[in-house]
Amino acid sequence: MHSALFSVLTGLFVMGINPAHADEFDHGARDMPLPEGVLGSEPDINLEFWYGDTDNNCTRGTPTLPCDGEEDHWIAQRFTPPSNYFTVTGLRYYLFDGTTGLGTQLCDASLGHTVQLIVGTDEVPRSEPDVVFSWSVVPGTPGTGVVGFQRSVPDIELGPNEYLYVAIKYYGDLKPDTGTCNTSSGTSICVETCMDGEPGFWSNTSEEPYDWTDLKAFGITSTPNVAIRGVAHSKR
Repeated sequence: MHSALFSVLTGLFVMGINPAHADEFDHGARDMPLPEGVLGSEPDINLEFWYGDTDNNCTRGTPTLPCDGEEDHWIAQRFTPPSNYFTVTGLRYYLFDGTTGLGTQLCDASLGHTVQLIVGTDEVPRSEPDVVFSWSVVPGTPGTGVVGFQRSVPDIELGPNEYLYVAIKYYGDLKPDTGTCNTSSGTSICVETCMDGEPGFWSNTSEEPYDWTDLKAFGITSTPNVAIRGVAHSKR
């Protein structure tokens, strides 16, 4: 694996969300705007809230992208519920679309990709994780800048000491220009990040068993920008 796992993006960033994509995967009445919760604070029991950065207003980190040969690896973000019992009902995440400033590699948010929801009791995803929901995001209309993706999911019940992981599988077609990660050419999806999120992880392989590694081990201090919608419960 390259020590410079993620190329550092420079140059243009477009703030805000492309409205053409923000609700592309939104279905049902529960996708009406909801109040935003704050992780670490006392949750409002039995009310549905968004937890996390739903407007991409966090302290932004550098979007992440794979090196040549890592296009089908996974990046995952951990979510710690604000209560012992929590029902997950939806999620939102962000991709970047534009130039990287490194070689001729491009971030293309219109590419199809796969997203999985994983439940576990360990602080790091398991090598053979318990996937509770998975879907393939079909290719879409090209966006510009930060592109938000949002959808409802079947209710996922989390109990005491359980985490939810949102895993996004990279997709692209990259070729090394000079044999180094930072000068690849081609296109891939690129995941938006925040500087103040929970730990993020890299799979180091495309198939189970995964070798999940904290992004900090690669010098990456930001984590994927993921927001979770759900309902906190005091008890079952």
